[in-house]
Amino acid sequence: MDLTLLVEEVGRHLAAGNRHPAHACSAMRRLVRSSALTAHVRSALGSSKEIRRMSEKSQVHPNAFDKVTLFQTSLGVKLVLHRWLAADDAADDSIHNHRWDFCSAVLGGMLLCEEYVERPDGTVRAYAHEYRSPGDTAEYSLTSLGGSRVALVGRITHGVGAVYHQAHDVLHRARVSSSGALTLIVQGPVLADSTAVHSSSLRPAAHRVLRREPGEVAHALTDLLHTLPVPPGS
Repeated sequence: MDLTLLVEEVGRHLAAGNRHPAHACSAMRRLVRSSALTAHVRSALGSSKEIRRMSEKSQVHPNAFDKVTLFQTSLGVKLVLHRWLAADDAADDSIHNHRWDFCSAVLGGMLLCEEYVERPDGTVRAYAHEYRSPGDTAEYSLTSLGGSRVALVGRITHGVGAVYHQAHDVLHRARVSSSGALTLIVQGPVLADSTAVHSSSLRPAAHRVLRREPGEVAHALTDLLHTLPVPPGS
C-alpha cells in the first residue's frame, strides 16, 4: 500500500471523531511499520528541494518541540514529525486542545500526557485564550478570554512503541523525559475553527512563527529514519 492510502486510512477513522479510536490506532501502526514511510523519508533526505520545502513549513512550537510536515493528502490529512526537545522548566506547557483529532506513535523517549476539563472548582488557575491556525503566514494570534480554572482528570505515560488517539476537543498537555522524544502523528481533517489555550500567564495577541533551517530538518529526518521499525520483509 502506498503512503497516500496509508495516511488517508488513518485520516478516515479520525474524521469519525472519537467513535473509532482503536481503528485509527491500528491504521497508524500499519503506517509506522510500512516500507512506504521509510522510502518517503529516504527520498526526502536525498532531495535538497524537498528538505527546503519542509523547512519553509516547519514550526518551532512554543510547547518545546519542532514540527515538520512530512506529507499531506489532497483531503488535508497530514503526517507530521514532532521532535521534542529535552525537558525544560522554562518551556511553555499550556493546556490546550486542537482543531483535529490525531493519532500519535512514540518512536523515541517518553511522554507524560495529562487531560483536563474546565470547571469553576478547578484547582489550576489559568488565563484562557482562543487560538487560530497561522497556516503559511509568519504570525499566529491569540485572543484573550479572561481568567479560567481547569482540573486534572487523567494522566498516562506513553513510552517507545505506544500509539494513542487524542480527540480534538479534549484539553491536554504533554511533557517529555529529560532526553526529549520523537513522535509521529497523523492529523485528521479539521473539525473546529479554533482551539482553547489555558496558560499560566496572559499571552501577547500576536506571535511570530519560527522555522527550522534545512540542515536542522534533515537532522530530524535522519533521527526519524534511525528510529522507524524495520518494515516486514526488509
